[in-house]
Amino acid sequence: MRTTRLIMAAIVLLVSACAPELPPVPTAIPTLPPEQIIRQIATVSVPPTMDSAFIAATRRAEMPTATIIPTRTLTPTPYIGVFIGGGGSGSNDVPIVDVAQYAGTLSASSPLEFPTLGSPCIISPDPLYGSEWSAVSSEIGCPGEPITSYVSRTMIFENGVMYALPTGEIYAIAPGGVTEGRYWYAPTAPPEQSWEILPPPGLLPPTGVFGAMWRAVEAVRQTLGFAQTGEQSVTVSIQRFERGALLLDGSAGQVFAVIGTTGGQIGGGSAFGPYISGLESLSQ
Repeated sequence: MRTTRLIMAAIVLLVSACAPELPPVPTAIPTLPPEQIIRQIATVSVPPTMDSAFIAATRRAEMPTATIIPTRTLTPTPYIGVFIGGGGSGSNDVPIVDVAQYAGTLSASSPLEFPTLGSPCIISPDPLYGSEWSAVSSEIGCPGEPITSYVSRTMIFENGVMYALPTGEIYAIAPGGVTEGRYWYAPTAPPEQSWEILPPPGLLPPTGVFGAMWRAVEAVRQTLGFAQTGEQSVTVSIQRFERGALLLDGSAGQVFAVIGTTGGQIGGGSAFGPYISGLESLSQ
């Protein structure tokens, strides 16, 4: 009997040792009250505050890169200058150039020609010139354009005066007083010449564009003589007519009437004056 119990006990122990281990009993999940559940769902974490430098950097990173459109490269326009040659030996003794080599340029164009403008003239002479010049009105014809004033340069000579306009034009005038004088015209200054001449005491050799004109045209040099002054600034008012032009020296208040070439080519002609301008009567 005792032996039987021992055998049964051994069998029970053997069976217990071989039986599989059962899983642990799960622990119950704790539940939260409804008000805590709602609070956790509604709570949003606040991101860190960004400083101004970070914000500016972010905006720059988001800006699109500007596309640079290449611009057209400007190229300089070549300037074609027309220069006057040396003095001739004819009666007019003005510089001579071969105009054929300048075909198509402004300086090679024919001088300004105005049609007969009838009587009375379509364009009136400007009152700035006064009335004294009207003694030669029949020779100079009608105005072909309104008056134009320029800040110009002048030089006084022994026997005349020169005017250089900003357009490049040069007028050398040797007035004859009550009789007919002479003038020479060039659309641009001739090239400089290096030779010098010693003037008499108290006089000057002309310089600049005036010196170039004086050295290039022997008749100008022989008629006007040496310069009495250096270059001076002056207002010159010019009005072109059918057969000449009126020039007003605003500083001296004197008017010259030149009859002949006044634009477009080298030339000259007769000069009359100086006349008293109409500046005084207009100021009253």
